[in-house]
Amino acid sequence: MAAAEEEPKPKKLKVEAPQALRENILFGMGNPLLDISAVVDKDFLDKYSLKPNDQILAEDKHKELFDELVKKFKVEYHAGGSTQNSIKVAQWMIQQPHKAATFFGCIGIDKFGEILKRKAAEAHVDAHYYEQNEQPTGTCAACITGDNRSLIANLAAANCYKKEKHLDLEKNWMLVEKARVCYIAEAATFAREQGFETKDIKEIAKKTQALPKMNSKRQRIVIFTQGRDDTIMATGRIKRKEDKWAQWLTPVTLAPWEVKVGGLLDPRSWRPALVTARLHLYKKKLKKKKKLAERVVTHAHSPGYLGG
Repeated sequence: MAAAEEEPKPKKLKVEAPQALRENILFGMGNPLLDISAVVDKDFLDKYSLKPNDQILAEDKHKELFDELVKKFKVEYHAGGSTQNSIKVAQWMIQQPHKAATFFGCIGIDKFGEILKRKAAEAHVDAHYYEQNEQPTGTCAACITGDNRSLIANLAAANCYKKEKHLDLEKNWMLVEKARVCYIAEAATFAREQGFETKDIKEIAKKTQALPKMNSKRQRIVIFTQGRDDTIMATGRIKRKEDKWAQWLTPVTLAPWEVKVGGLLDPRSWRPALVTARLHLYKKKLKKKKKLAERVVTHAHSPGYLGG
């Protein structure tokens, strides 16, 4: 009697081996700010026409605010700015090796610039700043009164980055080439520079994911945060008959204090550090595609003490 035919075994899902974490595997470039946080009094807010809960860009009337804040109150310093904060939190989650995260930005040649460099080093971030003396180092004052926080940002030197004087230097470009994950902050600006001719964030994610890349064996993963709105992630085409693009919308859950004070973000963590979710892919194998989407929620739990 013929032996019964064996049932076909399910095909194993091919999963790319995780990359070993190493120095400079993550690269970020953005506007660095030195966050200066202090508990202040109502007189200080009134002097500079500040609301207890607010987020504004500094005007001429705020020029003396930052120095007075340091002289009059007990302050805490943190290396901040949206991109730098995300890079810093990623490094915190990686722990070892140090300097796995690289950051480029522009600062002034001044005391705040020296403090910013020290704070980035304390966070084990490999920060390489373009230093110039035309504008002072960018700062963000977090003026705290009770449960209220008023944020005043002075971009200053952060807007003075010179590509040809920093990014194009061989020693700096080598760090860019070493990176396996790159993080930038402005999807709309990137789309405009690439000539995408669309303002739809989902379309921008899809077009960015489809840009040519040297390593065709690995698909590019694109993730866009939108503050309190859904996070968008694009991972390319699904190999099925319908040939659809794989995209996820991940809801952002507000922390209790965000609800209480009307949505004001904690000044110690300017932006959620979503980039950390991508780095987890190097540490764990994915058993299912959906696991990637699940890891996107990592950004909502970045530790507040890290600052930014």
